Amino acid sequence: MWPICPQRSSWGRPIRALNRWVRHRAFEPVDSNEVVDEVIQNLQVTIKEHDATVTRGELPTVNADRTQLVQLVQNLIGNAIKFHGQEPPHVRVSAQEPDEE
Repeated sequence: MWPICPQRSSWGRPIRALNRWVRHRAFEPVDSNEVVDEVIQNLQVTIKEHDATVTRGELPTVNADRTQLVQLVQNLIGNAIKFHGQEPPHVRVSAQEPDEE
C-alpha cells in the first residue's frame, strides 16, 4: 500500500532532496528544436490515436532546464491533442522574434 503522506514514508526524504536539487539546477543552453522533436516522438501513440498532426518551425536555443522544458512542452502538446474539437487536432509549435520598439 502506498502511504498517503510522503513525508512519513521512506520516499519522503529522497523526494524532497530531488525537489531541492531540481530547483537549484543551473539553466544551460537547450535547443528547442531537439526538445520538440523528442516530445513528438514521446507522443507518437497519442498522435496516432487522435489522428493528430504536430509540426514545428525553426525554434531558438534557450537557457533552461532541459528536463523541465521537455515536461512543459509535452504537457502543452498533449493537452492540445487531448482537448480538441470535432476535427483532428493540428498543433504547430513556432517562435517569432519580438518586435523591437
